[in-house]
Amino acid sequence: MSDPWNGHAVEPFNIWSTHQNRVSMQEGWILTNDSSGRVTIARLDDPASVPELNYTEPKFKDDQEAYEFVGKLCKMGSHLHFVAIWLQGYKTNDILECSPR
Repeated sequence: MSDPWNGHAVEPFNIWSTHQNRVSMQEGWILTNDSSGRVTIARLDDPASVPELNYTEPKFKDDQEAYEFVGKLCKMGSHLHFVAIWLQGYKTNDILECSPR
């Protein structure tokens, strides 16, 4: 995969908007950081902690199922899901949160 930022950290919220974050949470997944500081797609583990959501149990059994869901919608032409897949793996200086800003 080519790195358009030449190894520099991505500032994800310059690319991933608050609106996109809210939509992803409604669907049951989020963009977050993995242990190496790279963007990853993950299941929203505790939706009950986000009062704006109208569900309390996770919508996916694990992170892999959430990733597959995002990939499926990306393949169907969804711009939001394409951006999430595109951002996956890039380094980030921001801590991505699962709460609306």
